[in-house]
Amino acid sequence: MGSELHTIERGCFCGTIITTLFIPKYVSIINANIESSQTLKSIECDEHNEFFTSVDGILYSKDKKILVYFPGNHSKSFTTPDFIEKIGYYSAGYSLIESIIFTPNVKTLESYAFVYSCLKSVNIPNTLQFTSSCAFAGSKHLTEVTFGNELKIISPGCFQETNISSITFPEGLLTIGDTAFAYCNNLKNVTIPRSVNSLGGQCFSPQTVITFADGSPFFQDDQELIYNSRTTLVLYLSERDSYTIPSFVEIIHNSVFSGNNHLTTIHFEEESKLKEINDYAFRGCINLTSIEIPDSVNKISNFAFSGCTSLKKIKFGYKLKEIYFKAFAECLNLELIEFSCSEYVTIRENVFTNCNNLKNIIFSNNITMIQSSCFLNCFSLREIVFPSSLENIDTYAFSNTGITNITFPIDSKLTSIGMGCFSKCYNLSHITLPPNVKEIGSNCFENTNITTFIVPNRTEYMSDYVFKGCKNLVKFTIPQDCSLRNIGNLFFDGCSSLSVIECPRSEYFSVDVGALYNKSETVLFCFPPASYIKFFNLPQTLRTISSGAFIGCRNLISISIPDDSVRTIKQYAFANCSSLTSINIPKCVENVESSIFFGCDHLRCGVIIENRSISFIRKIISECLLNPKAIYSCDFPTCQCRIINTEITKSLLYAFTIILYIGML
Repeated sequence: MGSELHTIERGCFCGTIITTLFIPKYVSIINANIESSQTLKSIECDEHNEFFTSVDGILYSKDKKILVYFPGNHSKSFTTPDFIEKIGYYSAGYSLIESIIFTPNVKTLESYAFVYSCLKSVNIPNTLQFTSSCAFAGSKHLTEVTFGNELKIISPGCFQETNISSITFPEGLLTIGDTAFAYCNNLKNVTIPRSVNSLGGQCFSPQTVITFADGSPFFQDDQELIYNSRTTLVLYLSERDSYTIPSFVEIIHNSVFSGNNHLTTIHFEEESKLKEINDYAFRGCINLTSIEIPDSVNKISNFAFSGCTSLKKIKFGYKLKEIYFKAFAECLNLELIEFSCSEYVTIRENVFTNCNNLKNIIFSNNITMIQSSCFLNCFSLREIVFPSSLENIDTYAFSNTGITNITFPIDSKLTSIGMGCFSKCYNLSHITLPPNVKEIGSNCFENTNITTFIVPNRTEYMSDYVFKGCKNLVKFTIPQDCSLRNIGNLFFDGCSSLSVIECPRSEYFSVDVGALYNKSETVLFCFPPASYIKFFNLPQTLRTISSGAFIGCRNLISISIPDDSVRTIKQYAFANCSSLTSINIPKCVENVESSIFFGCDHLRCGVIIENRSISFIRKIISECLLNPKAIYSCDFPTCQCRIINTEITKSLLYAFTIILYIGML
């Protein structure tokens, strides 16, 4: 029988000592780093495979234009065949290859192609105009590189962590990317040709002496900071504890000071023109304690200050418009954030995630959106006052914080609160939302300690699990003339103290004998788990019992469903009704979902099921999790055996339902 394997996933050969590998006929995707096995000598491929082929133990694309995988222990040297045009992603990473000769047809070298290989020297051919990111990174034996005359771009991280000691760049080179030669500690001197117009942050180690050719757009000041065209700070060459950024600088480039453990203070000259602080600019500067961001800054990019664990205070200027992904994430000692913006500001995903000591946030009245997980895991945050300008709080924005008190202004414009926004705020016991909130996302208040909740007047939809695990929630109110139209599944799952649901006048809901229905009482949404009622009769109008409608109703003993009423009982409808001993399922019930009797340990006998078809009975037992003995009437002899706990296998269940069905005829 031929192999039906279609995909080889990443990591499946890690740590193996395989020497040969065969690629079956139907494999079309290879995500595994099979080259990371330094014992692998040969890869063979089914000749009928439509995507790959093997030549001399090396794996290529079917048309042979792409080198897909060079086995880690194939050979010490390799000359690319004339048919190759591209060296593929990770194709010779971690291999024991020491030398390679590129033929003129090779035009593309993809990312990580020779990462952590044993190459000693590389001659980049004239046909290559760019090298992809991290192509030779971590190749500790690499000491010599010769570049072709047509090379235009050296991509980020391309030669980082190698032992190159000297380089001659070709005239015509345009770009040296971020960290391209970072941690190349043996590289003492380089000359940058005048054609280069872009240098990435940390493209060279601080120990490297850089000389710029005449006519170069770059210049160096007395702090050994390097600038591009007098507007962009691109590099530092000395490890100082303090720098002063000149007023003419408009951009601090990617990764400029990233990982600088000597840096403690950044000063900006008066009348600074700084507009942008780019990706990773100060990331991981663990001793940076002081920085006053100029008022002129309008953009702080991804990871710009992430991991600056000594920062305690940040104040943003009045021109700020956007803070990007994880810009201040994991600033563990950050205590105060202050906004003084005159422009409308968006705070994007995870900006302040894991700022464990954050205690105070002062918002200006121009914040419009706080995006997902922005303040996630800010354990020390206790109080927060939102600005009236805020329109949207996204998913998990304040999840797992220490918030005890939340204040919204009277004129708040807030309309949407996202999924899990205040989940796991264990200290939050009260919240009053502003009236304009239209939507409350799923799990929004999960595992909080709120005791009462009043739905805002203009709220139209509340999603699934909004109050999941709110063990202290006692009272839920839909106020008079509230716009609420729909609530999600398992809305009150785990609300073990909920005893009162109020709905004095609504177009969409009603409360009858404590239970929450739609207006026409055709759908039952929730019966309060802590209600004192023990015997409950459902109305004749009812057609659907919603998911988890009676979940955790510990005092209920009996539920009566009228004939010609309920058609559908959804999942977990009666789950964990620990005192329930009596219920009937009339013939009108057509659809029952999974786990509706989960945890109903006292339903041991006397459950009346009018639909006697074997398929329905099997489903009630196997999927709905009703105790099989519960179907017998109370005068049946086995009723006395109700305490016996016997494990029932699928085969026993099938036999049992057959016998039961015959007995019911």
